[in-house]
Amino acid sequence: MKVKGKTCCECKIHDKSILFSGGRIMDICLPIRDIYVRKILDSGGSPAVEAEVLAGEDIVGTASVAGQKGEQEIEAGIEQMHSQIAEELIGKNLFEQEEIDHLLEKRKEIPQEVSLAVSIATARAAAGKLKLSLYRYLGGTHALKLPALLILAADGTAEETEMDFRELMLVPKGISSVQGQIRAAGEIDSLFREALKKRNGREGEPDRKKQDAADGGVLKLLEKAVEEAGYQCGKEIFFAVNAGAGRLYEKQSGVYRFPAESRRCGQRVERSREELIEYLTRLTGEYPISLLEDPLYREDREGIQELEKKLEDREDCEKKTVLGRRSVMIDPGEIYTLTELSERVREVTEQGKGIILCRQRKETEDAALVDAAVAFGIGQMKLGSPGCLEAAVKYNRLLKLEEKLGKSLGTDCP
Repeated sequence: MKVKGKTCCECKIHDKSILFSGGRIMDICLPIRDIYVRKILDSGGSPAVEAEVLAGEDIVGTASVAGQKGEQEIEAGIEQMHSQIAEELIGKNLFEQEEIDHLLEKRKEIPQEVSLAVSIATARAAAGKLKLSLYRYLGGTHALKLPALLILAADGTAEETEMDFRELMLVPKGISSVQGQIRAAGEIDSLFREALKKRNGREGEPDRKKQDAADGGVLKLLEKAVEEAGYQCGKEIFFAVNAGAGRLYEKQSGVYRFPAESRRCGQRVERSREELIEYLTRLTGEYPISLLEDPLYREDREGIQELEKKLEDREDCEKKTVLGRRSVMIDPGEIYTLTELSERVREVTEQGKGIILCRQRKETEDAALVDAAVAFGIGQMKLGSPGCLEAAVKYNRLLKLEEKLGKSLGTDCP
């Protein structure tokens, strides 16, 4: 993000990254008049944050961010924003996004969600004043491509899923349009949910069969749902797996414990490093898994290298699996401002690595990060299930952006 400016009275904004408007350089000064932050609820019923930034007589920008902290911390952060930080921001030029963001970043004592909400609301107010879409205001002429999608199919924290892996996601990279990808994901999701209900029994009691154990069983159900929906696994639809190995690993014993699989099998299931590598290699051979994230304990570099070599040496080149470490995962819950996100993207891009913007487990009805992904050229983006209202808002925003930008999906999808 590059905003060139001197003072509120003499602000020159260029069309390199932020605020492109017909290729002209404009002198604009619009002081922030007021900032208001309130507590709302996210998709999980937990405290979240909504911010309003007011400028001029009738310019208002709003943004909401899902909560990462507890209710007391969020309330304290909101109070601090109102009593201290807002005073420093009021009077600042609305179009000096970097200056405003850097001021927010210095105040690390306030919750991340409060800071990010104010940052996005500021950008929205500025974009609204210029009658520009947020993605165009942030990205200018460089905002040309939509991110490739990784769409949530199964969440390991959900009781109905009963699996040990953290996430299973659909990667519809064989479908050329966002509209087609979202439609496919919706159809597959519906069939997959029905299959999960049947597996777990009418009364919700699991049908504990070894051959249907945990992660492999869920992958099998997902593959069947893809085929029943009329799509081809390994050609149109691929899978991404976040194994979440860090939460399965027990340092003291050096083994990985699989509680969900243990319950389904009726006996304790543990795997050593070698056994887990063999297990993951087998799964990637049986199913079209194009991305494998967090496969082993993160400090086990030797094990990760061994797994990577096994995957690279596999004879079936059509079933290529990429480890997540080749891309950098950016967690929105760790980003304080839009400027920080832009700078992080630039750093990673200069390293020659791909970027995946992760989803938040709890969401709000705010699609600003979709615009940011387009503006900053983020290649891949994780989104929640199409059946979730808050996730649907993001999908609807992508559909609108596809109308404007055309079928120009990111090219670095795994």
